[in-house]
Amino acid sequence: MDWEDVRFFLALARHGSLSAAARQLHVNHATVARRIGALEAALGQVLFERRVDGYGLTRNGEAALEAAAAMEASALELSDAVRQDEPQGTVRITAVPSVAKLVAAGLGGFQAAHPKIAIELITEIRVASLARREADLALRLGRPQDSRLIGRKLTEIRYAFYAAPAIAKAAAKGTAAALVGYDADAKEVLEARWLARTFPGRPVGFRSNSNDVQAAAARAGLGMVLLPRYMGDTDRGLREVAGMEPHPPRELWLLSPRELARTPRVRAVMDALVAIFAKPRRA
Repeated sequence: MDWEDVRFFLALARHGSLSAAARQLHVNHATVARRIGALEAALGQVLFERRVDGYGLTRNGEAALEAAAAMEASALELSDAVRQDEPQGTVRITAVPSVAKLVAAGLGGFQAAHPKIAIELITEIRVASLARREADLALRLGRPQDSRLIGRKLTEIRYAFYAAPAIAKAAAKGTAAALVGYDADAKEVLEARWLARTFPGRPVGFRSNSNDVQAAAARAGLGMVLLPRYMGDTDRGLREVAGMEPHPPRELWLLSPRELARTPRVRAVMDALVAIFAKPRRA
């Protein structure tokens, strides 16, 4: 087996198309296809299903992906181990936007301590895949289920309802306020499902998948919004709506693939994230 073929396998597994993998590797798509064919021949296994919309991993391919990712991480660890200077390279973090803001605000001083590490923060509602290396670290709400990941609970996120002062006052006296909620693309967001289940007949005056936009709509008087307390309690244009049962607290976890957690650049960022959420705050 040519070890270089593994690099091509990882690129295709993560991107799902020959053209995207080729762009990452700076080769043409025929080279990617040839390398994948050579690896499958060497292993005696089919690793990909050729589909109309791209390439999907077979069951053997999924197993190979885990092993190949471990090889990649070991190569990075070897490279870091022989260097005499500080850790270097890019570390990609995925987090929902509201949590990402806390991360960005809390990283002051990190660059001075680690000038050769660049941080890339992916802020999407869609959860980036650690297995496919769309990210190196993930900040996720809820206890992890994947045994291939190393996890650490950072904090507990608490929620409350907020509204513009006049609406909050009226709601406290029993006036039913409209909701500021999520749009149809947020079906997998736990808070969106909880709102739909808890307030099935409540009108929704405004929808957005961004907590920041939701908060702005609530400040403008478009309804009451469910927010993490670290957002709502510090927003001067909002008041907590008394008497409303909030969403149950959610745990915030820091996750990393086992094989990456040992690399110095990833470990440095993990330590910084732990320190950010160890600071006292009303979560």
